Amino acid sequence: MGQIIDKDNSFRIAIINGLISCGIKYTDHKLYNLNYGLIIKPLNLDYNFREPIRYFFNGFPFHVGVIRENLVYSFCPDLREPHRGTLEKDIIIETLDKWIGGEIFWIIDEPEKFTYLKIESRLIDLIQVKNKLITLEEFNRRHGTSLKMMYNLLSNNCTDVAISIIAGQTRCFQIESIIPIIIKISKMEEIMKMIPDYGKVWLQDFKYLKNGDK
Repeated sequence: MGQIIDKDNSFRIAIINGLISCGIKYTDHKLYNLNYGLIIKPLNLDYNFREPIRYFFNGFPFHVGVIRENLVYSFCPDLREPHRGTLEKDIIIETLDKWIGGEIFWIIDEPEKFTYLKIESRLIDLIQVKNKLITLEEFNRRHGTSLKMMYNLLSNNCTDVAISIIAGQTRCFQIESIIPIIIKISKMEEIMKMIPDYGKVWLQDFKYLKNGDK
């Protein structure tokens, strides 16, 4: 929080291109009494994480949330133990003023496509998962998504959750944009020795690396 958003940041560009590829129409200002939006802000990283990310990716990734009215819903585990994050305990609900400096993409409603109705349905069901009133499997069945319970920086992060709600697709545009670099890093022995065990588990669960798609 408090960082100025770099308009040329490759992660930001990936988010914008991803929204467009999903057919999501957006604007930079509110249009309705009831508004939904996607909000992004730079991750507030410790130095030891920040500098390697700057070196490899020429920019900083974003934390992503979904806005409904004046509230922001995001998947935000404790960054000291991110591998212990789950959808049941780490869906965080905050007021919009907690995201000072964030950039908002207000979603344009297309009534003929039931845009807002679908977002509302998926958001309600996500809170049902958080409150253990429905299973995650049932959420995925209803909405055609593929969310997992445990946080995974590469395969089940804040953007995966937000885009599942906004577009009904479990995707992280930020990660998709750096797949070749992640695969390259995974083959560098000296780098892999520095990665904590849970980071290695994240890599093992990374579908592009596991399936050799890229």
